[in-house]
Amino acid sequence: MTEFSQLTGLNFNRSKTGSVRVTRRPGIISNTPSSLPKGDVRWGFLKLDGATGRFLIDQENVDTHIEELRRQLEACKSVFDWIQAWNVYGARFFTNNFGKPANCFGLSHVDMMLETFSRIQSKLFASTGGSVTSTLKNMISERFEVDDIPEGYLYFPMSMGGLDLKSPFVNLYLIRDTIMKKPDAALDQFFLDEEKEYRVAKANFEKGNVSGRPTTFSLKSYLDSESFMTFEEFTRYREQTSKHLYTAYSKLIEEPVEDEVTVTADVANVLGGPPGFPPPPGFAGRGRGRGRGRGGMPRGVQKNNQGRMNSYNRWIIQLYAPDMMSRFGGLNVVEKGLLPTGMVSMFRESRFKWQG
Repeated sequence: MTEFSQLTGLNFNRSKTGSVRVTRRPGIISNTPSSLPKGDVRWGFLKLDGATGRFLIDQENVDTHIEELRRQLEACKSVFDWIQAWNVYGARFFTNNFGKPANCFGLSHVDMMLETFSRIQSKLFASTGGSVTSTLKNMISERFEVDDIPEGYLYFPMSMGGLDLKSPFVNLYLIRDTIMKKPDAALDQFFLDEEKEYRVAKANFEKGNVSGRPTTFSLKSYLDSESFMTFEEFTRYREQTSKHLYTAYSKLIEEPVEDEVTVTADVANVLGGPPGFPPPPGFAGRGRGRGRGRGGMPRGVQKNNQGRMNSYNRWIIQLYAPDMMSRFGGLNVVEKGLLPTGMVSMFRESRFKWQG
């Protein structure tokens, strides 16, 4: 790489260049060769840890952005601006820079994200209850003299009269039970399959078989003086030839599928759909059809409110529905047609300004 850069007249960005040596034995830190660049291997808030071989969240870097988020929130003039700042910075920005969960990162990565989000809120809102909801409730109570604010009102989507506050926890919990728990298991299985394949190939060679089948031309007599290749030679080009490695690799790069949220009968009655069978996001369900959709719901069911909701909103609604229905007699905080959602969206986006 160094020779190539010299030949082409390119330079390395030293601030973004680094190297880490990962050993087979966890906890053993090994120095990298002097010929390799110094520095960390990073992506977003993730830093490759040589002792564990995992990408870990750099908590010191997170602390820096916690203070920046605090500055942005304190500069907000309205509740809408404050929620917009939290949704963009506190939820989306951190989520994107913590890395997208995948089987190769395993369950520990998801749990690390959950713990970090909890720490962000505890540190950011230590003086106002330790959470974004307690802080927002205090703000609304002080400005509008309204007490006993239901959390569902904060998190419900704007189309139902809520403030559309985003939670960074929900999407992580939706995939927590479907992600691969121990990624090492996929590679352990690959090594076992590879060793088994080698033993079978060696036995066939010594018996004079091709692909496990006897032939009229005996390889054993023709290659009697030859010994079967070593295991090292057999696995030398595994990246190009091994179907078992391809299977393990394909499994590890998969992203976890979100669990479907099962709505209870009372919530389904209000939303207008059958209980226990939430349709996939964007499901319209017009006319008749065959089979079942991704979410397990028969195609052809009448169009309903659930079909326009993603898994995140279904989780939020099901979680806070009992309290909201007891307070408002239904799930909509404001009567349909009375809430100018378009104007509110334009108001929120046009007024919000980041602090330089």
